[in-house]
Amino acid sequence: MPTSPLTIARLTGFFWLLTIITGFMALSFRGTVGLASNVTASLTYIGAAFFAASLMKPVNRNLALLTGVLGMIGSFLGLERAVLKVLPVTNNLSFLFFGTQ
Repeated sequence: MPTSPLTIARLTGFFWLLTIITGFMALSFRGTVGLASNVTASLTYIGAAFFAASLMKPVNRNLALLTGVLGMIGSFLGLERAVLKVLPVTNNLSFLFFGTQ
């Protein structure tokens, strides 16, 4: 079922707003609330990247796919830094992927 671009744009904006709010909460709080906010911010960013890529798909399908993949890689690296802390330089790597998006 095709969805209108206006609906996709509204969903993209909604997920961006959630990302900003939960990202601010992740920076403001420590402990369990900060970790939960960080995870939620990363997951909502994945939603924003997905809807933004689907919004850009009619213009350039390959570029939309690239931006969606780079956004998701950056989010997963940010999640890894917040939760697992296995890779020592994931903070810089996630910013690299966010910057190229």
